[in-house]
Amino acid sequence: MIKKSLIIIWNEIWLALFNAPIYHPRFWEDERLKSRYINNYGFLKKLKTMLSGFNSDKYVLYDFRNNSKKYYLNDIRRRILSERISKRHYYIVHNKIVFNKYLENICNIIPKIALLKKGSIMTIQGDGTINTIDDIIILLNYEAGLFLKPYDGGSGRDIYKVEKTNKENIYRVNEKNLTKKELRELLLSLDGYILEKKFTQKGISNTFYPKTLNTLRIYTMIDPVTDKASIACAVHRIGTSKSIFADNWSQGGLSVWIEPETGVMGSGIQYPFDGVLKHHQNHPDSGARLEGRQIPNWEYIKAEVLKCADYLYFMPWLGWDVVLSGDKVYILEANYNPDLNLIQVHKPLLESEKIRNFYMYHGVISDEK
Repeated sequence: MIKKSLIIIWNEIWLALFNAPIYHPRFWEDERLKSRYINNYGFLKKLKTMLSGFNSDKYVLYDFRNNSKKYYLNDIRRRILSERISKRHYYIVHNKIVFNKYLENICNIIPKIALLKKGSIMTIQGDGTINTIDDIIILLNYEAGLFLKPYDGGSGRDIYKVEKTNKENIYRVNEKNLTKKELRELLLSLDGYILEKKFTQKGISNTFYPKTLNTLRIYTMIDPVTDKASIACAVHRIGTSKSIFADNWSQGGLSVWIEPETGVMGSGIQYPFDGVLKHHQNHPDSGARLEGRQIPNWEYIKAEVLKCADYLYFMPWLGWDVVLSGDKVYILEANYNPDLNLIQVHKPLLESEKIRNFYMYHGVISDEK
């Protein structure tokens, strides 16, 4: 606690003196993780990248050999200053139960059945028939699969995908077979996990890669003058064989650029775990065409997201995870300080005058940045 307070004080002093934050512990956690994958361009370039406030992998992700850093929001500012924009009410979107209750009358929400708390079950939605761990196991006989996610988690981590196999009393959990007894022990151990039915996706998002639920990430801003929401930028996240059962970019999924005005898709990019950034015009596994594809009903999708963003007008910067299925639009969740590498691997944020002015208003960047 004392260490955290000292870090906060040190950052505030540095901000006051030099108009720039200097330290965030997650910056170094990310650096230790990502430097294992991208470290083939020399120590001096790596050091220069980090001194500019970027994790060293951004030298490759953002192609700093050819692009100017001044048009990109760096990782330190994103971690500290961008986070402050909507943090005051962060619990509304960070807690999946609160989020579900807050927005269920405003838009279509992916249903959440129950909360698991070390063997006890709290019903969230449904007919109240899921009251015990054994009820969950019985439910697997009738459903294509179930997902268990931390109620306040993100980034696709610590998720369990559970399915019934063709063998009696054998279940598949994250590509591993468990007996009924082992599954029961796992479920009993989970604390603070949301239970969801496997969502059967239809339409264009499913055609790209049907093995995962593929979501749009749409970023919204509240105009400080009009208090009205607008779309800042958007990508389509699509799973791959590397990301297993999720579409998360950090686990090997694709980030596909979407032109905000038209809904036309660009190329897809995977995180370069091999140190080489690759653009995909087609999906690397399914072969489905990505670049140039039009997202159907794009104006309707934007209207649904903006309706939600206007409802949360007191959270000026949000990243919405949106599920398309047929002609329906569902909101999966929202993020109060969403990842920006999904966007900036395609285009620098600060090239947009609208986004730049928004960040200046909220003190994320200055005129000199």
